[in-house]
Amino acid sequence: MPTLGDHFSEEQKQENIKSNFICGNIYYLYCSFTTPNKDKYLLLVCTNPEPIFFVINSEINKFKLSRPYLSQCQVCIEDKQHGFLDHNSFVDCTKSIKIDYSEFESQLLSDMSRFKGKIIPEVQREVISAVQKSRTINRRDKALIITSLTNTHP
Repeated sequence: MPTLGDHFSEEQKQENIKSNFICGNIYYLYCSFTTPNKDKYLLLVCTNPEPIFFVINSEINKFKLSRPYLSQCQVCIEDKQHGFLDHNSFVDCTKSIKIDYSEFESQLLSDMSRFKGKIIPEVQREVISAVQKSRTINRRDKALIITSLTNTHP
């Protein structure tokens, strides 16, 4: 279904994408890192020096549920507070996903409806807390993510 943004010029689309490239925003992007490759909801958690995302899943897998150090890093995102979701979902704060900005921009240029919305402030605070507890994200990414989310006001 076409969106208003699909009727913009290429330059207008690029400007819109750049102005909405903000931590705390959620996108529905094609993910080549999943098996099988598919579209997934992703939460943008860092923009500089490179885009870093967390995957949003429909449920927490059994492996992560059975390990407290992983399950404590799953943040519930409720559909009633995030109208673009069909059901409650979970931000997986155990693995940072890096997507090249040009790939990100290309996907949005071809379909502006891939921008879905933003998380509410409470979820943003919970994501920051989960990242602080994470034992699986490297220190550099952890610091970048915490700083980026702390300095972004939804």
